[in-house]
Amino acid sequence: MGGVQQTGGGGKRSGDAQVNLVPYIDLLMTIMTFLVMTAVWTKVADLEVQNATNGEPEEQEEEKEPLSPVFVTLTETGLKVQRESDPEAQDIAMSGNGYNLDSLKSLMETYKSQVGDRLDELQVKVKPEDAITYDKIITVVDVITGLEYKAITIEPATAGS
Repeated sequence: MGGVQQTGGGGKRSGDAQVNLVPYIDLLMTIMTFLVMTAVWTKVADLEVQNATNGEPEEQEEEKEPLSPVFVTLTETGLKVQRESDPEAQDIAMSGNGYNLDSLKSLMETYKSQVGDRLDELQVKVKPEDAITYDKIITVVDVITGLEYKAITIEPATAGS
């Protein structure tokens, strides 16, 4: 069944051959993966954009200048807080055996009120000196995130800051 009879030459030999299916399955899975991925991309490309203004021309937003970042430098003697656009840093001295977090919070609330609805765009760069411990860094970052700042980065303090 399924075999091919050969005539001449002697005895019968089976025409069935063993076919290795592993390469075939590998190729099939690769093609299926490619097709599934490209099908998703074509669906994303086909999304229709609907104008919520009911056909009226859309007003273009005026370009806003980027906000200058806030630098919070952690030192062994206290905190230095400065916006890049400010000429001088605000020094917040230590209170007891830790940072004066209430002063930091009130100063950061002031910056928050200055930027209004653009708070997500305002970058806060926390710059601890080498001797500052991890728990102090996290405490300062927690105060800042508690005020709903989103763009917070931690960078090493430079020699001049």
